[in-house]
Amino acid sequence: GNVIGTCEEHGTLLPCLPDVTVPGTKKSAKNTAPSYIEIKESTIPGAGDGAFTTQFIDPGRILGEYRGKIISEKEYKKIEQCGKESGYAWRAVNHQGHVIYL
Repeated sequence: GNVIGTCEEHGTLLPCLPDVTVPGTKKSAKNTAPSYIEIKESTIPGAGDGAFTTQFIDPGRILGEYRGKIISEKEYKKIEQCGKESGYAWRAVNHQGHVIYL
């Protein structure tokens, strides 16, 4: 696919494949995921839905846009200290080099 950028840590960034459907239903994750990502009940008890790949995904492939809440590391640590951290947050680094959680 067409290269859309590069990342020091992850290398070449590739766009999401064009077979993503339009959002708009209650289960939008199931309707917006690329065809090679299957949304179904998680294998983790009580976790709800999970995302599972049905084929190898090239390193650097962008899977889609994240539209959920993004919080700072400080906010995350407060949630963790209160015992309310679910274990499902993703740690990332933004363009300014700050640690964030998704």
